[in-house]
Amino acid sequence: MGVVSALSVAGKFVDNSFANNTRLTNMQIQKMVYIANGLYLALTGNPLINEDVEAWSYGPVIRPLYNELKEFGSGYVTKNLLGLYCDDVPQNEKIKEVLDFTWKATKNSDGIKLSNWSHAPESPWTKAVQNHMNVIPNDYMIEYFKRFTK
Repeated sequence: MGVVSALSVAGKFVDNSFANNTRLTNMQIQKMVYIANGLYLALTGNPLINEDVEAWSYGPVIRPLYNELKEFGSGYVTKNLLGLYCDDVPQNEKIKEVLDFTWKATKNSDGIKLSNWSHAPESPWTKAVQNHMNVIPNDYMIEYFKRFTK
C-alpha cells in the first residue's frame, strides 16, 4: 500500500502547471505520476501511490487517474485538481524531493516524449508486456528507477 492516492500526486503536478501558467495533458500526468512512483520505490522500497500501475498497450496507466482525466481526451487538463485531491499528500521531505525532481525533469516534455521514454526496451512497462502481465510489479520499477537515484 502506498502513501497517497495517484490523484493526490497528480493534483500536485496540475497545481504546479497552473502556478507556472502551463497546462498538462492526461498522458503527461499519467507518466509524471508513474515516474514519481518509480523514483519513490527506488529510494524507499515502498510505493508512493496506493493504486497499481497497469501495463496498457500504450504504456503505463493508473486506472483511477485515467478515469478522472479521460474527459479531457488528448487535450489539456483545464481544471485544477489541487482542491479536490491534494489534502492528503504528506509534507514528508522524501515525497517533496521526489515530486520536485519529477516536476523539474518532466515539465518541459510532452506526453509523446514521456510515453516513448516509458516504452524504452529495458523499461518496467516493456518487461511487464513481454511477460504478459497486466500490472507492472513494484520490483520491476525498483530495479529500473534505481539508476536515476544515484
